[in-house]
Amino acid sequence: MVANIGRPYRLARWAFLLVLLGSALEANSGNESRMDRNDSRGYFFEMADIDRRELVSKARSLSNGDSIETAVALLGPPMRDKDLVRKNGEFVTRVLLYYTKKWEESLVNERHDRYIRLEFDVDDRLERTIWKLDFTDAPDDDQR
Repeated sequence: MVANIGRPYRLARWAFLLVLLGSALEANSGNESRMDRNDSRGYFFEMADIDRRELVSKARSLSNGDSIETAVALLGPPMRDKDLVRKNGEFVTRVLLYYTKKWEESLVNERHDRYIRLEFDVDDRLERTIWKLDFTDAPDDDQR
């Protein structure tokens, strides 16, 4: 009688271990396929080549000290306009982002996103331009 009780427990233990092993293998293969799927699905937003070249050309004409109104009049409304402040509320910079490629709608992706980032001081004057573009679009003399 004792032997009959022990056998179902051993079978249940083996079944549990097999299910656990199967779940781990499935989860691992699921992560790989999810990564492959993400790389092949394409961008949420991708600017047309001619529009991208025009945006880069216009942005190159901006100079440090230009007003934010000048930048927006020249480039159009940005995809993102945000004030960056410290925890104590102290202003750091105002950022306008002009994306040429955006991987996901509501997330930042440093690997895939391409943009022109304009940073303005407290008086809304341009103090820095950051270029994160594909090599063929980036200006030669500025930061990429």
